[in-house]
Amino acid sequence: MTTSSSQLLPTEVPHLVTEDRASGTGTIRVLTLSRPSKRNALNTALVKDLKDALRFADESDDIRAVVLAGDGVHFCAGGDLKEFQGEPDARALMIRRARLLADILVMLPRLSVPVITAVQGAALGAGAALAIGADMSIVGDNLSLGYPEIRDSVVPALVIAQPVHQLNRRLAFDMISTGRKLGAGEAQEHGLVNRVVAAGEVLDTALAVAAEWAALDADALRETKRLFYRVAELPHEAAIRTGLDATAATWNPRQ
Repeated sequence: MTTSSSQLLPTEVPHLVTEDRASGTGTIRVLTLSRPSKRNALNTALVKDLKDALRFADESDDIRAVVLAGDGVHFCAGGDLKEFQGEPDARALMIRRARLLADILVMLPRLSVPVITAVQGAALGAGAALAIGADMSIVGDNLSLGYPEIRDSVVPALVIAQPVHQLNRRLAFDMISTGRKLGAGEAQEHGLVNRVVAAGEVLDTALAVAAEWAALDADALRETKRLFYRVAELPHEAAIRTGLDATAATWNPRQ
């Protein structure tokens, strides 16, 4: 099933494929970026559909986990550089797409359901941001992850927060200021991804992790994710106190 979009530009076509897989007591929703001829580059329609699909998953009582993948041999080569060529209001259209992507990057850790990315091949620019912006990431041994915007004389402004927050600053600056790319082993070494598998095993491995989530108590998992990101923002003592408050609010004796 392919999602539909509203308020699209006349030339836009949605390219997000949605598939549901029954698992445990709920559903695993698989979202696939599907523009393989363009290495799944993000146009406005695709970004909007992805935002809508994530919001739907967040509000659903049945969906227990989300897997985000790319169609073909690449995950996502970043934003579509040609989408706005020849448009008289190209800057306004680019800002519109950037706002949608920013909404997604902010949304990912706040979703009530866990999200895992299944990544192989190119994960560049906005694609890299999506790949490492989820709760977990499974990558193929052919991964190429980086932020090449600077080589096109573009400031990597929208994607800069993740490498700065998730990497040591010297490596982060190297990547965003030179366009340096990381392979799978180096990405795992620096804690950007969870597991490296053969490229053909990426989706199945991500689905296996999602199935583990789907088998757990949905309320407990939802609160665990919420607490994880809350604690990550706090000083040590405040984090412990927050955990204590959550224990008092959520713990019940086993029946």
